[in-house]
Amino acid sequence: MRVLIITILLFGCVPIEPEPTPTPTPTPKPTPKVEEKHTPASITLSNFSTKESTIRNAIKYAKDIKEIKWIEIDDNDIYVGFKPVPSDWKPIIIGIALSGNKAINYGVHTWAVNSGQKGWRPGQGSYIGKVTARYGKIQ
Repeated sequence: MRVLIITILLFGCVPIEPEPTPTPTPTPKPTPKVEEKHTPASITLSNFSTKESTIRNAIKYAKDIKEIKWIEIDDNDIYVGFKPVPSDWKPIIIGIALSGNKAINYGVHTWAVNSGQKGWRPGQGSYIGKVTARYGKIQ
């Protein structure tokens, strides 16, 4: 305390403590760039889900048709289960195929099957009929 009073009397100011020297912070090491790899399967799967959801949105109106019991979409294939099978099943699946084709701008195959065949795929038995739409037209 005496030193402080003497310093103030002699020099007219309070002695200033020296600032502590900053400790150097270590610089982070640069991380090597890692390229992201996209497998064809993951790209393909995301395209499938986009196609399927786009088709599903385009054919929402089909839920209002009382003879249609279920609709399955697998990539650009649409499977429609009828119960009972209406006499105008062909124009119904033509409309569904054209709506799906217009929505994704890609060929769409629409299969009409009996409602008891849910999960049916080509080659697994009989079906009522099939329609393919490409370029906005029925093939």
